[in-house]
Amino acid sequence: MNGPIRKLSGFVMLLFFALLANVTVSYVVRTDSLNANPQNRRVTDS
Repeated sequence: MNGPIRKLSGFVMLLFFALLANVTVSYVVRTDSLNANPQNRRVTDS
């Protein structure tokens, strides 16, 4: 692989792992606050 493609693929992998970390934090850490949010209609509709 040449240099620019390698740098680009490394950057894309970095963004992918940042997205994965953000989703993990949203589901694991913020679960209670998301469920307690009054704007969350899913909890009240079901």
